Amino acid sequence: MDINLNLLKYYYEVVKERSITKAAEKIFITQPAMSRAIKELETQLNTILLERNKKGVVPTEEGLILYNHIESILNEIDKTRNIIENSADISDLYIGTTTSNFFNLLIDLLKELNDNFIDLRVHLIFDNIYTLNDMRKSGKLDILIKGKNEDMDNFTCFDNLELRNYFIASRHHFPELADKHISLEELLNNYPIVIMSNVSPGRRVIDEYLKEKNIKYKPTYEFNSYDLCKKLVVKGLGIGVDNTSNYNEKDYIFIDTDPLPTRYFQIGYINTSKNKYIKKLIDIYNENK
Repeated sequence: MDINLNLLKYYYEVVKERSITKAAEKIFITQPAMSRAIKELETQLNTILLERNKKGVVPTEEGLILYNHIESILNEIDKTRNIIENSADISDLYIGTTTSNFFNLLIDLLKELNDNFIDLRVHLIFDNIYTLNDMRKSGKLDILIKGKNEDMDNFTCFDNLELRNYFIASRHHFPELADKHISLEELLNNYPIVIMSNVSPGRRVIDEYLKEKNIKYKPTYEFNSYDLCKKLVVKGLGIGVDNTSNYNEKDYIFIDTDPLPTRYFQIGYINTSKNKYIKKLIDIYNENK
């Protein structure tokens, strides 16, 4: 007897949802179409598969046996699909990062990689470690830059990165801050400060550091974007906090004050990924260090 695989999938969803209506909504068919599919399956198998009680639609004894077998079949189908996908010619590379501070590094790497593989499609994802870990589980993550203390299963680090932030000011608007040392307390209490909001891990590191030093301050401007912070620094509306890669010494002052804490990151790959571009990207990275 040949049974349509869709009938088995429909029945499986009905048992999972304990409702024909909910199962139909989940797989985007109408409730009458779902009911007809279940009836057709019962006719082909010459048995009653479902019954109703106070808990909703539940499988009969024969229906439960079928449900368990269907679950095994669908799991095998998923395994087979993964094998096929992993053996295919992958032309996508998924790169995740929990910080925007290393985008310049990634752009340089990707430019050279793209020069060698013009058909490569790169997906760059900036998100928190929990979202990126979900992507890893679904096979949508190959390369990752993360904080050293952020955990990720199946992650192999191939280099450690350091990030040092500075207080940065426009030379044109704050010339008095050039070539002089100023204490953190004096700087924070006498100048307008432009900084990321406290949803940023970098901001939280700075706040914890200042708290340890018993230094209180109130930022003048807070944003969730380094780009917006930089625009205010460029206009001379305040003193920013950032790393030196986004500024030049000709137009900006890296203020001589007590050093902010160094942050540590890792760049690595997901060792369960079969993506052929990982090794090439690592080679390019090592050549340009």
